[in-house]
Amino acid sequence: EDAEFSPGAEDCIAVMKALGMTVAIASGGFTFLTDEIGRRVRADATFSNTLEVDPATGTLSGRVVGDIVDARKKRDVLTTLARVAGVVCRDQIVAVGDGSNDLMMLGSAGLGVAYNAKPTVQAAARFRVNRPSLVHVLHLMGLADEEIQELLDAASHPCVL
Repeated sequence: EDAEFSPGAEDCIAVMKALGMTVAIASGGFTFLTDEIGRRVRADATFSNTLEVDPATGTLSGRVVGDIVDARKKRDVLTTLARVAGVVCRDQIVAVGDGSNDLMMLGSAGLGVAYNAKPTVQAAARFRVNRPSLVHVLHLMGLADEEIQELLDAASHPCVL
C-alpha cells in the first residue's frame, strides 16, 4: 500500500488501456509487491518472482519458486502476450524499462523505451524518456496532451499533466 508509482504511471496505463492495449508488469522483483501494484493500476497481468514459504515455519526460505524473471523471461512474456493479443507487427508493441535486464524486452518491442534508465540501457535503447513523467511515453506513441486528457476524461481517471 505504501508503494509509490513513477510519476505519470497511472495515467500512462489508463490511457493505454483506454486505447485497448494489454498492459502487463514484468519485474525481477517479487510477487507480493508486483501483484499489488498490478491490482492498483489495473494491469492485465503481472510476472515476477515468487518467494518460497517454508511450510514448517511459515517464514520465507530465501528461495525462489518457479521461473526466475530475468531478461529472457521478460522478453518471452512480452512476445507471448503480443501473440495471444493477436499482434502481428512488432511496431504495435510498447515496452518500458530502466535496467540491463530490460534490454532484451526493449529490443523486442517496436517502441522500446528506456525510462530514466541507467547509462548502458540508454545507450542501447532506440527510444529514451529522461523526464519525470511516464506520460511522455504516450507522446512517443504520437499522442498530444489534448488527446491524452480526452482519453483520461472518458475513462474518468484523474490526470495531472
